[in-house]
Amino acid sequence: MTCLLGSLCAPIRADEATDTFNQLFGDEVRRVTATRVPDDDVALARSIISAADSVEDKPALVRVLLDNAQRLAAKDPSGYDTAILALERLAERVPDAAADANDQLVTLLMRRYSAARGDDRAAVAAETLAKIEAIADGQLTSGDSKSALALYKRLVPLAAITGADDKERVRNKTLEAAQQQRVDTEIELLKGRLKASPGDKSIGGDLIKTLVVEKDDPAEARKYSFLTDEATGKLIRAATRDTSELDADTAVALGKWYYELSRDARAGAKLAMLNHADAAYQRFLELAAADLQATQAKLMVARIADEIEKLNAQNVTTAKPTSRQPNIVFHADKSMQLFPVGTTQGGFPAQETDDGRGPFLGKGVYFNQMTGKDVYYELSLPRPAKQVYWKGAAMQGMTITILDKRGKELASTGPHGGGNNWGEFTLDVPRTAGTRFVLRFHNEVSHWYYINKIELR
Repeated sequence: MTCLLGSLCAPIRADEATDTFNQLFGDEVRRVTATRVPDDDVALARSIISAADSVEDKPALVRVLLDNAQRLAAKDPSGYDTAILALERLAERVPDAAADANDQLVTLLMRRYSAARGDDRAAVAAETLAKIEAIADGQLTSGDSKSALALYKRLVPLAAITGADDKERVRNKTLEAAQQQRVDTEIELLKGRLKASPGDKSIGGDLIKTLVVEKDDPAEARKYSFLTDEATGKLIRAATRDTSELDADTAVALGKWYYELSRDARAGAKLAMLNHADAAYQRFLELAAADLQATQAKLMVARIADEIEKLNAQNVTTAKPTSRQPNIVFHADKSMQLFPVGTTQGGFPAQETDDGRGPFLGKGVYFNQMTGKDVYYELSLPRPAKQVYWKGAAMQGMTITILDKRGKELASTGPHGGGNNWGEFTLDVPRTAGTRFVLRFHNEVSHWYYINKIELR
């Protein structure tokens, strides 16, 4: 990457970061702070953010740059957006500074909302809620239920302004965070009892179930798997693996186990267990032959989908709101065939994978239009998506369609054109799609069709 300022490319020790900043920007900082108008402070803050963007592998320097940028910009409401950008970059690029940066970010977001007036106030409220909610979700996912609960409580007044859906979702997340605090206390008590009575399988069983069901944390539960039977221990170990690594027998056993765990679980934990059961059964169906067991698995998938749909309709949240990745099934039987790995067309990037799910994984693929006109994906998501994003090339009469599990069209965009040029299109996901739906990409060119990226937003 080319540096904005040559001095920033030189190696630097952590204790040199402040000195380097003062050498590069000290005179400018003194100049703008001596004036009464905020415009020059904000402009300098933007320049410092740009300089930070050019720095690689020097977290101490990035931290000093972005911290000074946000201080300059945050002095006046006209610089709040720039200060927010600096803090977001700081949290993203310097993990050690993320907690402090997020604390400052929350304060600044609320300050900006308080300063908003007129027609802008509703839009600022929605953005403030989205950004703070994302921070709280991250805290809850990482196990910091106390901090997450405090943030969710701060969002309650905002959600009352932004709409009924937001109000219900924030309420449910607040309840989930409070529940997680109680669960954390219960886990500490169980660990204390186990320490006093090592090898007690009854206490161990309670601890394992609490970790798997309430905390959605099979990796932690695995530490105590010696206190359970061999079959359960095997399932716990399987639960720590990506579903794509499971064989058919393990996948179907894991699906059954997670479904059984869901049956007497409270709503948030139930949703997490059902999501895992669905992913495991989907993996089994990818591998299984068309026999009685596969038919039974399909019936289970349908039952699970109905239960998930009901919970999502209630805006139920889980202990790890963002923890599970989408489960994506590429329907090769209904889709155009892929070109071989290494294929390149029209000067676009070479194909790196023969997996039809490549565009979801950052690896573009070429489809042979001589073998059809459609590409089908079936999606099972941990939470509803708001938008589908597509990037690719060779579009002619291209449509993007969302279908429900029965094949009913829920939303569509197109036809789009553009030929052998880059194209980018989006399609909003209707609420009726829930967390399980089918994506169909239809195209009319005669030879090749390139999908570079598909994102769920």
